[in-house]
Amino acid sequence: MTASRKWLVLLFGDITFDGRVRRMIDIASESGTVHLLDCSTAPLADRVAGDSHARCVVAPGMSQPHPHLAFLRQALVTARRLRPDVVLAEDFFTAMPGRLAAGVSGARLVYDAHELIIPGPGEHPSRRDRFWARLERHAAPAADLVIAANAERAAIMTESYPLRRPATHMRNIPTVPRPAQDRLAEKRAAYPALERRADDEVLVLYQGAVVLDRGLPRIIEAMAHLPDRIRLIVAGDGFMRCGDRDLWLCDPKHAALRPQQGVRIRPGRAVGAGQRPAALAHPACRAPLGAVHRSGGQCRHGGGAADGVERHRAAQRRRYRRVPGQQHPRGREGARERGPAGGAGMITFDPFILFFVAVFLMIALPISWLVCNGSTQRLLLLPMIIGFSLFNGFAISTTLAPGYMIISYFVFIITLVFGFRLGAVLSYPLGVTIASNATAVLADFAEGRMAKKVLILYLILIFVTLVVPTFRVHLLFAPPSPDLRSFFDAQFTTQRGAIGALISILTTLVTPLYYLALYRYRDRSRILFFLLLAPLYMEYVRDAYIGRYEILFALIFFFIMSWVFKPRWRLGLIISALALTPILASLANAYTYVRLGNAVSSDGILQGFFTLLEGEVMLPIEIGRPLIASGEQADLVSYVIWIATLPIPGFLKGGLPIIRLNFEISEIVLGVPRGSPGFYIVLPGLISESIFLYGKALFALHPLTIGMLMGFFAAILQNIPRMNALVYFLSILVFFNLNRGGVSSVLPILINGFLLFAIIVFFTILREQARRKRQSGHHPNG
Repeated sequence: MTASRKWLVLLFGDITFDGRVRRMIDIASESGTVHLLDCSTAPLADRVAGDSHARCVVAPGMSQPHPHLAFLRQALVTARRLRPDVVLAEDFFTAMPGRLAAGVSGARLVYDAHELIIPGPGEHPSRRDRFWARLERHAAPAADLVIAANAERAAIMTESYPLRRPATHMRNIPTVPRPAQDRLAEKRAAYPALERRADDEVLVLYQGAVVLDRGLPRIIEAMAHLPDRIRLIVAGDGFMRCGDRDLWLCDPKHAALRPQQGVRIRPGRAVGAGQRPAALAHPACRAPLGAVHRSGGQCRHGGGAADGVERHRAAQRRRYRRVPGQQHPRGREGARERGPAGGAGMITFDPFILFFVAVFLMIALPISWLVCNGSTQRLLLLPMIIGFSLFNGFAISTTLAPGYMIISYFVFIITLVFGFRLGAVLSYPLGVTIASNATAVLADFAEGRMAKKVLILYLILIFVTLVVPTFRVHLLFAPPSPDLRSFFDAQFTTQRGAIGALISILTTLVTPLYYLALYRYRDRSRILFFLLLAPLYMEYVRDAYIGRYEILFALIFFFIMSWVFKPRWRLGLIISALALTPILASLANAYTYVRLGNAVSSDGILQGFFTLLEGEVMLPIEIGRPLIASGEQADLVSYVIWIATLPIPGFLKGGLPIIRLNFEISEIVLGVPRGSPGFYIVLPGLISESIFLYGKALFALHPLTIGMLMGFFAAILQNIPRMNALVYFLSILVFFNLNRGGVSSVLPILINGFLLFAIIVFFTILREQARRKRQSGHHPNG
């Protein structure tokens, strides 16, 4: 860079107290002229730094956001007038003004990030911090160079933002020669707390804001365990509560504090220095020993931060790994870890992304409605899109979502609609053939004699599991307490035996026919409700556990059937749904703890509702993002073998290399092998599952195949009357199970479960065509 280059340095603050910006100006001065614009309540008296110095004067007491708007206006005016070659934006307050100033002047942009405001895992920043983080998120990628305060923050910014080049760093701790004795004497006179009271006394300096998140409470507590000759000096301003004690801003020249005595010090009041006082002094003071403390791994603001990249990744892994002896608040379905206070964390949305997601959904739904042919297709495609938006759209609208997830979201929906339409068109002739040959037989399964036989058979199969392999019938009248750990451990330790395996296969085969047969009781709500909940109750008695999603599935099915076939109930159904949804969600959240044997959370109804909702919609971020960041990818050959062999019983597959998708994903995210203590199933969301299967380049193959498969089912069922119950079954399946649990929770039902259905249809067609052939052979004109 030549000496003729002009620099415009933007600082929302007073240059008098900012040593880092002074260093930046010194560096920039070596390559050209520097023009500084800073901000203060004091008018500019003399030039402090740079070749020229302008100041945005903020009147004391001016309310937000007026100071920032005034600074932005002056920055743009200055940039237009000076036409600098480089705009240097100092800290997040000037990130967006710097980008706009560089834009209006055609200059290059250098962004110097003093702080790290990217929210870490489990952190819930204030509304103010979220606002500035969003501005930095949009401004930093436009910078030609991003500079952080240390290498760890630079790595986090490079990982979190789509920067033009990896961020570099310049530390806040320069090499400064020891000042002259007269300068030291001047400082000691100004700040008497810095004067040593004994020759062997050691001064420990905390320099920075007096706030909780910088670890100051632990420093104060640690002082109680150190020798008397070690004294702590707190250099900074602010207010902080430390346990049952308060630290207040003090007069730096006279006030001192005994933290162990809980004394409140107010400005102007002097208290004698005690054994381990903390004197609040001006940040310019010096001490032989500086203490930089990091609390819980959150060294986000200190000069000597820990490895930030590993902190982000490790914190994600720790969120789902059970510590030996610790009761983890998640189960097979995976729930969000709760914050320190036991409540749910706040979801921080990016308003720009959330807006585009909402607009895209409002466009995608009408288009999907138009491309569908009939109500059956709409009942399968629209819930699939709405469920995908619920379980993925909210997650990618947060400030934690990486860019590839945002792009993948839009591509996924477009490809899904295209695949669905393609599958429906290609399968339409087969659907017409089935409708013309198998309508009568399928109608008998829906509301004829076969319907009652299927219902009885299914209930008997479930009841038999209470007898084989262990007799549990008596527990129907004294049900056990929910026990998720025993249930999940049994998946790896208990052998079902030949009879148990046979019953499991038969139950899977009959399940779609069972839901088809429920059409018989479409207008008899009490019987319908019993037939939906009775199998679930028996499964709970058998396993001492039942998933929340299974209960929700049954309730949604009952709601839809009542809505369609009980028109007079619709107003009551709406009122009941609105009233009961928060209560049921709160109970489901409490069930998260009860099934692990923990005490029920004290969350209220609304808090429990939002805790559950946040845990569900954030799975793509909490589980999916660490999965993709791991760089692991599924073995496609094993995945294809798994799909091809789904109809084959497990004991006949031998040693085939079959993938168990959710098990492998859980092993990667948890870092725990299946069957080991602490292992359970985590759910990554469809976007992450797609990338895990096919990679970022070919992930669209996943929604394409899913869409084609569901288009196939829509084309098969759309021309057959009395298929309503089965269509509702599939609709809930793709809305909830698919978008929450992925293909592992849906393909076994669609392939294995519909195998008996397909066999019945196939032989019905053959028999009907043979009958018609015989009739045409006896026709007089045949």
